[in-house]
Amino acid sequence: MKTGLTLSMIFTAGQLAFIIVLAVLVLMAIGVNVLFGVMWRLNAERAMHNEDLKNKREALLDKLAYLNSGGEAAPQNWIDFAMFGDDDDETAEPESYGEIAAGVQPPNTVELAVGEMSARARAKMGLKAKVFDNKRYFVRYSLGFDAKLRFSDDDTKAQYAAIMDEIKSYSGAVIEEDFGCRRVFANKELAAKISFMGKRLGVALALDPKEYAGGKFDIEDKSDKKSFAKTPLLVRVKNADNADDVRQLLAFVAQKFSLEKNATQKGRYDLSERTRDELIAHGSVRVVLMGEAE
Repeated sequence: MKTGLTLSMIFTAGQLAFIIVLAVLVLMAIGVNVLFGVMWRLNAERAMHNEDLKNKREALLDKLAYLNSGGEAAPQNWIDFAMFGDDDDETAEPESYGEIAAGVQPPNTVELAVGEMSARARAKMGLKAKVFDNKRYFVRYSLGFDAKLRFSDDDTKAQYAAIMDEIKSYSGAVIEEDFGCRRVFANKELAAKISFMGKRLGVALALDPKEYAGGKFDIEDKSDKKSFAKTPLLVRVKNADNADDVRQLLAFVAQKFSLEKNATQKGRYDLSERTRDELIAHGSVRVVLMGEAE
């Protein structure tokens, strides 16, 4: 009441009405500006997206025109012939094509010239002798865990590092590096296994899946799989939340095996890509000979 009386003493009724109308117009103007700003941003993003699609379409059309005019397709990289493994397999076996005539290239293989390989890679394959200098083979490449990790995306590498840091924070946890996976032992018993499920990490733990079914953790029950007999609880690490699930579940694994928890330290991991020959020499890639090229 006192405020109303004060305003009526300062402004006339006409002036108050004018101020109110002006305030409403100012608010409307601000609202319109905000609306136009949002619309402009959306249009700009749409235009950018359309331009990106246009550029990709033009690139594909140019490539198609090049191929139609007799040009050759860009050569495939050796990694295009690598076996990453199926969704639930740690390793992949080469397809069986039956008996293939000498010099005939089997499907999904690439030609390997022994003489172009590094000395260390040749030695690893047992092809060091000079008799192999001019030999050429049709091959497939089988990628081990280390190679798959090096060719994975940055998110997968970060998830791996976070999980390994957590494992290493438990006294008594022993990590064993195998070709197809990483195994974690506690009191000489298998406590966890990390492998690739397709192109994503899968962490299998020595826990009973039934005790955690329907809870907050995104898990799978692999009790019916022979390869998961000792680690039947599986977490597919598709995002940061899944990686966090693994870290929390590791606490239950540690409790089961009476492992002592220490402060988690951020480790340093060299997960950079390597050349084919470096990976072969290191034992991270196995070469499957499918036949000799003439």
